[in-house]
Amino acid sequence: MKKLLYLMFAFSLINCDLLEEEETDDVGSSDLCIVGSWSRIICGGNEEAIIVFRNNNTGFFNDYDCNLGCVRRFDFNWTLSGDSSVTLNYTSSIICGEAAPIPTGGTQSYQCSGNTLTVGNTYTRL
Repeated sequence: MKKLLYLMFAFSLINCDLLEEEETDDVGSSDLCIVGSWSRIICGGNEEAIIVFRNNNTGFFNDYDCNLGCVRRFDFNWTLSGDSSVTLNYTSSIICGEAAPIPTGGTQSYQCSGNTLTVGNTYTRL
């Protein structure tokens, strides 16, 4: 029985990894540099933050809260304002597996060139 439980647990972890890969790979094609999946290392090199801008103007930010010790996810809609600003309107928020208040969106400057995106922090294209 224990072996069956361990096997089921292992498959659930594999499925979570596959889902994350599909979500970050399925951004669509676009000529806009910002469209894509981006990552940066956080928590002293122990965790990764991922931000995804899909070509359908939706996206998400997924990271690890180093203080709480758990995952945070924020889904959003985005639009570009001119050549150097992006506006985020958050649609959902989950912190430590629980629904959380949705953050206030806003407009922020960004820079994107090749495999580097800077929007508050600097990310590398996945």
